Amino acid sequence: MGFRKKRIDNGLSCLANFLSLKASCEQHFITQALDADLLSIRQGLICKTDKWWRFLSSSYRQAKAQLAGLWLGALPTSSTDWLTALDTALTYQSTKKELTSYHPLLSEAFGPQWQGEFSEHNELTQIHSWINTFYAKVNRVELSQSLAELIDKGVDKKLLRDQKNSLTALCNAIAVQAQTLQELIQIPDSNPNHDLAAMQFAQLNTLLDGWKNSALFYDFARYNQIIKAFEPYNIKDFTKLAYSWHAASDLLMTVFELSYYSGLVNNAYDSSEAIRQFDRNKHEQSLRDFKRIDGNSLFFAQEFLVNSLYERLPKKTAKGEMELVLRELGKKKRHIPIRKLLAEAGNVIQQVKPIFMMSPMSIATYLKQGALDFDLVIFDEASQIPAPDALGAMLRGQQVIVVGDSKQMPPSNLFGKAVELEEEELESSATAEMESILALMEARGAASKMLRWHYRSRHDSLIAVSNDQFYKNKLVAFPSPGFHPDATGLKFHYLPETHYDKGSSRTNTGEVKAVVAAVLNHALTKSHLSLGVVAFSLSQRDAILLELEKERRLQPETDEFFAQHAGGDEFFVKNLENVQGDERDVILISICYGKTSTGQLSQNFGLLNKPGGERRLNVLISRARLAMEVFANFKGDELKVGADSPFGVRSLQIFLQFAESGQLNKAYEKQQEQNFAFGALLHQAIQRLGYQVATRVGSQGYYIDLAIKHPEDPSKFVLALEYDGAGYYGATSARDRERLRQSVLEGLGWSFKRIWSTDWFRDPEAELHRLKVLIDKAITQHDELMVTMAAQATSTRQVKHKVAAPETIATPIMRVEEEQPEFEACTTPYKKADVSKLNIPHVDDFSAIPLSMLVYAVERIVETEYPIFASLVATRLANAAGLTRVGAKIKRTVDQAITGAVAKGLIQLDSDEVLWPHGRSTVKLRNWNSVDTATRKLENVCDAELTNALLLTVQDAHAISVTDAASAALGLLGFQRATAQAAERMSKLAQIQCDKNVLFCDNERLKISIAKPSLP
Repeated sequence: MGFRKKRIDNGLSCLANFLSLKASCEQHFITQALDADLLSIRQGLICKTDKWWRFLSSSYRQAKAQLAGLWLGALPTSSTDWLTALDTALTYQSTKKELTSYHPLLSEAFGPQWQGEFSEHNELTQIHSWINTFYAKVNRVELSQSLAELIDKGVDKKLLRDQKNSLTALCNAIAVQAQTLQELIQIPDSNPNHDLAAMQFAQLNTLLDGWKNSALFYDFARYNQIIKAFEPYNIKDFTKLAYSWHAASDLLMTVFELSYYSGLVNNAYDSSEAIRQFDRNKHEQSLRDFKRIDGNSLFFAQEFLVNSLYERLPKKTAKGEMELVLRELGKKKRHIPIRKLLAEAGNVIQQVKPIFMMSPMSIATYLKQGALDFDLVIFDEASQIPAPDALGAMLRGQQVIVVGDSKQMPPSNLFGKAVELEEEELESSATAEMESILALMEARGAASKMLRWHYRSRHDSLIAVSNDQFYKNKLVAFPSPGFHPDATGLKFHYLPETHYDKGSSRTNTGEVKAVVAAVLNHALTKSHLSLGVVAFSLSQRDAILLELEKERRLQPETDEFFAQHAGGDEFFVKNLENVQGDERDVILISICYGKTSTGQLSQNFGLLNKPGGERRLNVLISRARLAMEVFANFKGDELKVGADSPFGVRSLQIFLQFAESGQLNKAYEKQQEQNFAFGALLHQAIQRLGYQVATRVGSQGYYIDLAIKHPEDPSKFVLALEYDGAGYYGATSARDRERLRQSVLEGLGWSFKRIWSTDWFRDPEAELHRLKVLIDKAITQHDELMVTMAAQATSTRQVKHKVAAPETIATPIMRVEEEQPEFEACTTPYKKADVSKLNIPHVDDFSAIPLSMLVYAVERIVETEYPIFASLVATRLANAAGLTRVGAKIKRTVDQAITGAVAKGLIQLDSDEVLWPHGRSTVKLRNWNSVDTATRKLENVCDAELTNALLLTVQDAHAISVTDAASAALGLLGFQRATAQAAERMSKLAQIQCDKNVLFCDNERLKISIAKPSLP
């Protein structure tokens, strides 16, 4: 086909040359001349036209005569024109012969359009171009082979062309009609599948045939309605995308949400300068400043109040009431009665002591009516104060604040009896529910405020039932991270083999033995935790006391436990009625009531069945700080309660069910669904990193947005993450959000970090990397803490020779070396480095000593005397070089040596300029009394060592004033005298430990916090 095409191309080119030559020849010669023998004429003229003797040549004269006969018109005078015309004519004759050779091929190719030398070249060229186009399309498989064969058969190409033009006109008309139809139906242009003008006729025919069903028209009409409804929202690009969407339809919604929320984020950044210029480091620094200033402002307010009270103190030289007070202070006996003293000298006493802490009965007894008035009267535990008893105190105040809980036990005359009544009398008492001052204030419509934050329970399960049943889930109970080994929450002991002796002793003997066994086990294994036992009846209480006394005689090693926990945390066994106001680390509850020996389960639970019995239950189940264990011979599901059952019994059923299953009937779940888009995004991102994460950890009131679980122990959380979502903005105040709430969580053992949405949307990859680093660090810190606690627990057992459960806080504090027994560290004398073994030469110029030698010397000194200040290291090195004074030049050289040692990883330098061997952070307590005078200075003792001595002192003393604690701690280190400067420094260290919740100050006495660590 390619050779044939080339021949056709050559033939058409030959025809074009022929026609051009013919036109040129017809300008010079007559028509007959084109067929004459022009070659002989040219031969007669050639080489003679420019000769002078040409007229003598017969052949020249003959050729000229023949040329003149063929020339059109007169023969030109220039012989050159003769020859040029003859050459053109000869080329014409040659081209005509060549054209004749193409006749068969061109006749076959062009059919009737081929007329030899009389063919229309332009028309043939158009036909030829059309044929070439078709051949090209055939080669590109754009047209069928049959069409090419049709062309090769010699069909009339003009006819084909005319038919093609006719079809083109028809197609254009159809396209116009299709476009009109498309506009009428309002089919979008964006989808090629519904472009009528571009469809093949068969597809268009099928589509139009399908449109006979009006349902398809309805779809288009409905689509057009939706598109029109979207016009005000300026989402034309999205509607076009939706029309041409071929993937799953739910993914289209995902694309829309991505576009929508991305637009919101971009709009927020564009329209808000605060968001656009947000910087995490700067913002977090502002938060740190706020927390520091806010905490300091509280301290300042306290100091300001103390100073104001001090300035108001009366002078000792004042006359009148002051003289009476001083006189009574000087007496050793025969003091006047308090009532008379307050009546005669009440004003000056109130000025010295402006706050009186008294019961309503004490006020009536000791304060004469009208003798003293108060700006403010506060009633605490107001639900326990009868209204008549409170009225006298109220009359003495300008303002009154009543603090109480109407969901706890009301006042009862049972508390006023010297001898407790029998159980039958308690149940039949007509005065068990008397009106209180709290109820009176509520009835009067006084303004009220609910104190919602719950602090007592260190495990949220201990308050969950009370919060659900009595406080409508309005209490804010902070969740536990699961680190505290003793904060085990609520536990149920099912004792089906025991029986309630209903008709005789009204006790449950088997349950008594189980409770006593639990008490003794607690005394042996958890003696550091306070304990209380509550029985539902007096009979059961007495039975537990009797059995406990018997067992204690057989296990005298438990006596130490029952003798400790003084100051309000001593062990007790009480009945349900007498437990209000008590709280302990662990509470054991003996239900007593239950199945009898015949298997019958009575619905009688003593005072719980009485009106208001639910209050007694509420008091009971909210007494524990760390753990609560319930003993019963039946399960909550076995109780048959209905809508008419006493509220106390119904609440008991829910309490037992929750103790057994860990879930409330109201589908209580610790993990809640994430309801904030950014939180869901973070949740998915953390999961993709491979960590286990829980959302909205907590119960009603407060939730941690995201909590990272330990990879090997999912029951423990290593990190709490809060983002700036609904929970962040829903905080009542900045103080709650930034300081108080976080301090409570850290006190419970949580590690706490924040994620800011502005940074995330600005650079998600960088924030995701930062998040991974935070999580990995939290896991590492947790593992190190567990190892430290295990080592400390082992050391404690070796010293005390008894089992003691390790205790923990959120972060580890200073640790002692494992090989040193507890409390013996202070007997270790301070070991001073032997500078003579450092091989440092005596020199006049300290800088002449090689730096590498000084680096080695620094490492040896730090290894011996750590923790040690850099200044003391400089003194050691100067003395080793034979120098007695450390000047600026020596200090710079030593600093270079220290920097070199740090860079080589030999030592580490903390922010307080204290040096430690690399990889060590344990604190050594040393007796500084044996060291030389130049070294034995308090400024040479680092804060870490002083803090450890302070913590040991407080732990040993249980409770001690800051001043006494400072003196004792310094004494442990060998300093016999506490100067004012030393006391101030120790006071600041104590304040730091209080801020960290390691210590707390109670009545001006330092104590170890409840969540205290095992101190070295």
